[in-house]
Amino acid sequence: MAKFDLDDAPFKIHVIGNRTKKLYTGDFRALRFLSHRLMMTKDRLRREFLSGPNMDTADQTEQRRAQALAECTVSITKAPQFWKDADSGLDLIDENVLVEVFEALKKIQDDAVKENELTDDEKKVLQEDAKKKASSPEEE
Repeated sequence: MAKFDLDDAPFKIHVIGNRTKKLYTGDFRALRFLSHRLMMTKDRLRREFLSGPNMDTADQTEQRRAQALAECTVSITKAPQFWKDADSGLDLIDENVLVEVFEALKKIQDDAVKENELTDDEKKVLQEDAKKKASSPEEE
């Protein structure tokens, strides 16, 4: 099985827990892009978090929580000790800490996509190349 280079980026959090009033601070790293394997793992985890008698009746809050926990589990490559001790956020009491971490890693992933978007000039060049290839069949 081929291994690919890890493409992750750093982020920090500094937040006071909404229930415990404890300060959570630390340096994280999160993947900028997920492989197909990781996307499948994320989906499997989300379904596992929602499994049981309430899977079909989970409210929006439970759905968002399951999505955030699954995303964090597969995307975070480095985390401070409090996050590790909380089993990748599963054992945290403070909802806002999970939200803060999730939003920071989603920003990394969204920024990575934007960074790779083509400019208008690049799109134009690609369209022109495609038109040239379509109008002039290659010689064999």
